[in-house]
Amino acid sequence: MSEESSMAAGDGRRSILVVDDSPDDIAILNEELRVEFRVLAATDIDAAFRIARHVPHPDLVLLDVMMPGMDGYEFCRALKADPATRSIPVIFVTVKGAAESEAEGFESGGVDYITKPVNPLLVKARARTHIELKAAREELERQNGILRENMKLREEVDAINRHDMKNPLMIVTNLPGLLLADPALSDQQREFLRMIEDAGHRMLEMVNRTVDLVKMENGAYACKSDSVDALKLVNQVRSGLGPLVSEKRLDVRMLIRGKEPAAGSSFEVLGEQALVYSILANLIQNAAEASPEGETISVRLDEAGPGSAEIVIHNRGAVPASIRGRFLEKYATAGKARGTGIGAYSARLMARTMGGDLRFETSEEAGTTIFVRLRSC
Repeated sequence: MSEESSMAAGDGRRSILVVDDSPDDIAILNEELRVEFRVLAATDIDAAFRIARHVPHPDLVLLDVMMPGMDGYEFCRALKADPATRSIPVIFVTVKGAAESEAEGFESGGVDYITKPVNPLLVKARARTHIELKAAREELERQNGILRENMKLREEVDAINRHDMKNPLMIVTNLPGLLLADPALSDQQREFLRMIEDAGHRMLEMVNRTVDLVKMENGAYACKSDSVDALKLVNQVRSGLGPLVSEKRLDVRMLIRGKEPAAGSSFEVLGEQALVYSILANLIQNAAEASPEGETISVRLDEAGPGSAEIVIHNRGAVPASIRGRFLEKYATAGKARGTGIGAYSARLMARTMGGDLRFETSEEAGTTIFVRLRSC
């Protein structure tokens, strides 16, 4: 079999490159393999390199270790060093049988080891196995490529949606201010307009925050560390949840260092105010939604060691068993018609971005407790 004929266009079958300085050994393998595979052959290393690098590349190399000039181990290392050929599996075929020789074969990048005299049926069976494994890896990589492209497309669509959402939100945030200039409005109407204005600003902040979350996931977010009054933010969140708290008859209790906060109290943490607010808003709202009616939600602010503060949020509802193992993962949600599954995930991501962390405990008996660790001032 000449090198030229071995490099001719294929017929759809998987190809095997047999590298051996013995034409008789090549003929024996060719006789058995050619029924199922397209057999390529080389009796020297230079020819083997030309065939291996020719496109389409062989699907497998059957390689004799004892070759003139460069031996099989060196040839295999050269194949694995070349990005174009490194994925080609190599099976060594040799008269050597010592354990050291086999170890060297695997260390050089081989996937299997067959000793001479070979059993052609055994060679074909092993060749088939490794070619199928290679095909499976290629299919997995192809699917991963499709997944990566789909994720990229989704991110691009999300970016467009975020941009398009800002225009109507600007109307929501700007119109209440114009209407509030009307002196004929009642106090209740003014309150409702301020609630609409506040909700619009928060929605606009959420749209902007999704951009930041992508940066956090990629480790590209530049976090600013300032002194933030967490107690003030908890009060803002609690005020915004007024309708939900009233509807479910919930009692939201706050404690600072084990005591109810006195007038003028504060609890300072180090971080970025917008991120701390988002963490508290996500977690306290989740607690209110998950809590049974008529129960108490507690928010405890306390030191947790030198340079560390902890915010502990508890409600009597338990995380559904179906998502407990992945509660802090992206898109983990259950039992919420409008749940996105990113509340707890984004809270932990933001806490970690600020040098802290988040964990939780849950059970049917004790309910759910979220522990947010942040740096203290």
